[in-house]
Amino acid sequence: METIVRAVGALAFLLVPFVLLAVVSFFRANPLPPHGIRLPGLAVEFVSTPEQAEGLLGARGGATDMRGKLRGGLYGDYVFIAAYWLLSSGRASCWPRATSRCRSGV
Repeated sequence: METIVRAVGALAFLLVPFVLLAVVSFFRANPLPPHGIRLPGLAVEFVSTPEQAEGLLGARGGATDMRGKLRGGLYGDYVFIAAYWLLSSGRASCWPRATSRCRSGV
């Protein structure tokens, strides 16, 4: 039980720098993409023509290619989702044990 609680605490502690890094990278973003949206991944959702998408993504393999940046953001999202799921599962597994101890008076 104590090991699980420590693991959940360590995971929560590791999530804090990841969130801070995401906030810092948000404010360091490149100039605003079309529609005034700062996040390129969100701006891609609002394009209505292939030409707008190509303008936003830049030339494939060129200096302005945003594909790698978007892919890197997705990988970061995957890590965050997995860590958040583990944190939630760990907390859920600790909850019944903690409440049963409270009821027994220990």
